[in-house]
Amino acid sequence: MTAGTLSASGARISGDDYQHLFAWCLTLQALQTESEIAALGVEDPAAGNVDDVTLYPRQGRARYYQVKFSVDASQLVNVQWLT
Repeated sequence: MTAGTLSASGARISGDDYQHLFAWCLTLQALQTESEIAALGVEDPAAGNVDDVTLYPRQGRARYYQVKFSVDASQLVNVQWLT
């Protein structure tokens, strides 16, 4: 491992931390008066392959978020990378 890089487990923990931070931001939005958010899911088993964060609004369809984290920005994380 070179200086400035993370081990595989370190990268995984950082990615999980980032995913939880994203979910926490949505949680704070859900607590606001007049919020349309009814519930949130993290690693939601009902979400299939897009299970990172699921937002369930009071009305309408659920929104699914794949939350990705780049350790060193050496590779662009985009739709092409995901597919």
